[in-house]
Amino acid sequence: MPRLSPSHFLFFLLLFNLPLSSSTDATPITNSTSSIIPSSLSNSTSIDSIIENIFETYLPLVSVLSGLSPNETAQLSHQSLRHLKHDLDSLQTSQTNDSLLLQIDDGQMTEIVAILKDYHKSRVYSIISALWENSLDEQIPRLDQFAILEYFEERKRRQQRDANIFTRIWSAIKKLFNPDSCEEKCPAVDPPAVRFIVDTFPIDKREDLDMAVNSNDSTALMHVIEENFADFGVLDDLRQWRDNITIPIPLQAIVNSATEPQKIALDRLRQLKLINSLRDYYGTLIERKSLVEQEEIRVFFARMNDSFLGCFSDSDDHNEYWR
Repeated sequence: MPRLSPSHFLFFLLLFNLPLSSSTDATPITNSTSSIIPSSLSNSTSIDSIIENIFETYLPLVSVLSGLSPNETAQLSHQSLRHLKHDLDSLQTSQTNDSLLLQIDDGQMTEIVAILKDYHKSRVYSIISALWENSLDEQIPRLDQFAILEYFEERKRRQQRDANIFTRIWSAIKKLFNPDSCEEKCPAVDPPAVRFIVDTFPIDKREDLDMAVNSNDSTALMHVIEENFADFGVLDDLRQWRDNITIPIPLQAIVNSATEPQKIALDRLRQLKLINSLRDYYGTLIERKSLVEQEEIRVFFARMNDSFLGCFSDSDDHNEYWR
């Protein structure tokens, strides 16, 4: 399978955190790998097939990235995942040049595969983002989502400013000794069904998947996925995850309580993109709820941030997401 030198292929596997398995005794994927998949799929896909699919998918990009200047490579390395995906999607790949691949030194290969690993993550988050957006947009306008998220971010900053020095020190100590702090940032493994789809999606159908992701049509995206995973339990896991993308009942009550004049005023605020006014409107109504209800709403938006927004974008990207 590999057309890279043995040392380059080893770099590829290590940077993707993929364990090796023999071709005669293919090991089923388990939760110890970078690709965490539903238990219903654990016996259907081997590590070898995952490695082969990822390797063959990204090998043409290795040739292209090897021809970039150090400055161009550095720029890609420091981009948000959303921008990185856009830039790599736009690169024109051609037939892999084996002789050129053998000329890549280990240092450059390490940089290239690190970029490809982030690109792989960006493809996971792009699907999560597309499915989440379409599910949530049917329940509450996109700009209102941003306003509520901004409200909780501002409340968090206010609470941090008000905390005394001893509270801040204790919080820093807990963070320092928290085992979770040593985990990889943005591993792109949750939900497992989406990671499995990206890890194993047929190479010849990848363009169809990317087009569906960019179409802003979750029905079209699900159709492409269902066409290629009709016989796997991944669809049940994916549907169950999507069914849980539902705004909390206290927030739904706020949305439903708007009077006709308020709805007209809110539409006007959205047209003018007056985020601060929307934030103040929702913030006032949220603070009228019980502490338990406020926490329910906060946790939902924290989940949204953890699921894709906090990893797929940086602060400069948020305007793209909420446009």
